[in-house]
Amino acid sequence: MAAPLSPLGREVRSQDHDRFLTLVFAPPERREALFALHAFNQELARTAEQVSEPLLGQMRLAWWRDGIEAMAAGEPPPEHPVMAGLAALLADGRVAAEDLLALVEARGRDLDPEGFASLEALAAYCAETAGALNRLHARILAAPAPELAAAGEIGTAFGLLGLLRSYRGWLLRGRLWLPEDLLGAAGLGRGRLMEGDGGAALAGVAEAVA
Repeated sequence: MAAPLSPLGREVRSQDHDRFLTLVFAPPERREALFALHAFNQELARTAEQVSEPLLGQMRLAWWRDGIEAMAAGEPPPEHPVMAGLAALLADGRVAAEDLLALVEARGRDLDPEGFASLEALAAYCAETAGALNRLHARILAAPAPELAAAGEIGTAFGLLGLLRSYRGWLLRGRLWLPEDLLGAAGLGRGRLMEGDGGAALAGVAEAVA
């Protein structure tokens, strides 16, 4: 009989089911470290959705930053199940505090109401978030260097796909992630898209991103 899921495992299953399905194939001795990493990522990724203004989101990210820096300095983790998981992850040595802090910094972009000027800028954001996350995932699994690079590229692609999949939900929150250069070339203005009008031109932009 399979061992019951830990609290972090249940959180990942609830919040990031696609990635959770990949984690069940990981070696059992590595699984809890991966649950901690992905639960942490979900905490960061949900920040922009859970706050009413950017300053509150910045405060939440600062809490994670301060906690990680404290653990790196040898202090006990703050009272939070994900922080406890990160403490074990850092003690394992395959992920450094700098790696986790880079994820926190990258998520600060989520609080910027402005869109991305170009496809290159959007891809860079995905590389710093989903791509970096996937590289850390592979590092926990002791992947060799060529596979780490491939994992980053796959993660970046998954991040781009995730933004396409969540386009409608973000639009309802007043956010427009699609690259402004592609939208401009397709003759699509923000007002038209906010009204839910895009048609074939919007499909072409999505195809270019994909």
